[in-house]
Amino acid sequence: MGKGSSPRPFSISQQKFADNYEACFGKKESNPDLDDLQRVRYRAHPETGEMIPDYMWRQFDMMPKPKPKSHFIIGEIDPYQSPIDDRIVNTRKEHLDDLKRHGCRHYEGFDVEQKAANEWQADRDKEFDASLQKSFEETYMDLKYQRVEPADHIESQWLIGED
Repeated sequence: MGKGSSPRPFSISQQKFADNYEACFGKKESNPDLDDLQRVRYRAHPETGEMIPDYMWRQFDMMPKPKPKSHFIIGEIDPYQSPIDDRIVNTRKEHLDDLKRHGCRHYEGFDVEQKAANEWQADRDKEFDASLQKSFEETYMDLKYQRVEPADHIESQWLIGED
């Protein structure tokens, strides 16, 4: 091993090492060719395939020209007849309104559709359970405080308190 190749002793903190380094060699200047982790980025030459550092591409004005930025314009849809109410749909807005009017949505694949169907079913089940619970509570209170007489055609075996 050569002189100076031994690692830094653990007794010297990294901050003290950095301070001593700056005292000996001066403050390190940041290199614009390196990224945050002190790495150089390379690009392959289109003809030779040789890997050339980015800073050399910039030095010789070899960087590829950036693609011009512009707005993404979507054309209108072809008119069609709505399969639900037979109206003619001419624009995207009319298409979205037609879907919304009939409670439809765009098809996004089986997995997404199944997830949406499961969520919808869970919401319906929750609403049904809540209405059933409310109905039971109201019926119980009506019978308990004799606000409503039970109908004659209802069998008494299900009535609360009559077992």
